[in-house]
Amino acid sequence: MSRPLNVFEEDLANISKALVKDFTELKNRNILLTGGTGFVGTWLVFSFLKFAQELNSHMFLVSRNPENFLKKFPALRDSSNLHFIKGDVRDFAQPPEDIHYVIHAATDVVDEQENFEEILDTCYLGTKRVLELCREKKIKKYLYISSGAVYGRQPPEMSDIREDYLGAPSVDSASSAYSEGKRLAEWLSCQAGRRYSFEVKRARGFAVIGPHLALDKRFAVGNFIGDVLNSRDIIIKGDGTVVRSYMYASDMTIWLWTILFRGQDSAAYNLGSDQAINLFDLAKKVAEASGAGVSVKRMKEPQAGLAAERYVPGISKALGLGLGLSASLETGIKRTIEFFKSQKL
Repeated sequence: MSRPLNVFEEDLANISKALVKDFTELKNRNILLTGGTGFVGTWLVFSFLKFAQELNSHMFLVSRNPENFLKKFPALRDSSNLHFIKGDVRDFAQPPEDIHYVIHAATDVVDEQENFEEILDTCYLGTKRVLELCREKKIKKYLYISSGAVYGRQPPEMSDIREDYLGAPSVDSASSAYSEGKRLAEWLSCQAGRRYSFEVKRARGFAVIGPHLALDKRFAVGNFIGDVLNSRDIIIKGDGTVVRSYMYASDMTIWLWTILFRGQDSAAYNLGSDQAINLFDLAKKVAEASGAGVSVKRMKEPQAGLAAERYVPGISKALGLGLGLSASLETGIKRTIEFFKSQKL
């Protein structure tokens, strides 16, 4: 009797069904991926490998520490279609093979107050190095995975941020290093694409949920799930009124590949859900879905008349590519919890 698929494997099967026609574009083609060992990169790597052998397509993955990634996913050692380039994104050695597509997702998300120069260096010098490869290899299409942070703070009266919004991060804050670095990298990418005649697509990511999400970083939903998996009450340090939205990782993966293959040249697309929820209600949904019997508490009570901070994308441009949201937030929460519970067995 065959082993039943886990949540991640089920999601990869659904991704494959959705992308089977688009992926034929990669037949006998090679793709280079930076940032491939992070959360987003993990989904891109595994979804690519569902097609790679049949299409004779190869992925070259830039990583400072491939061994750590292979320890986490030892089955990847046997893949003849995945090749690691050990090095920093700012100075990695170019592969001798032809490269036809590039996905640039590498960015250090570290303590912005203490390491803002490192973040900017990675965004600027890393993007310059990747674009140098694009020029030398005469690539066909390039996807830069940016962030909704490029818009700066969302005005509280604005229900969602559209791609034509010209807001910007605060220039007097060290914590703007990540968002300013992403803005700069987008600009560099667009100029290089025009100069060297390759298609440039940009995906501005918002909050996500799904298998392999970090549970001990600064992502609220990951922290909440980590709490319930360990039977801890969820403690919200603020008042819980901050409004976010959460895209399930399988939808994120389908959107990214679709934007690469079919997105408009030079265009930016928001990558996320438009279904808004505040953190207090999100925490309650996580607690309920877990069945762990934990409670949700907040350190501060909401102040009457104070507008809530929002971070929610408008997604009409992505919908125009025929994309959609197949998983509700409730489904995403349940599947993520189920995945991590299965990892403990």
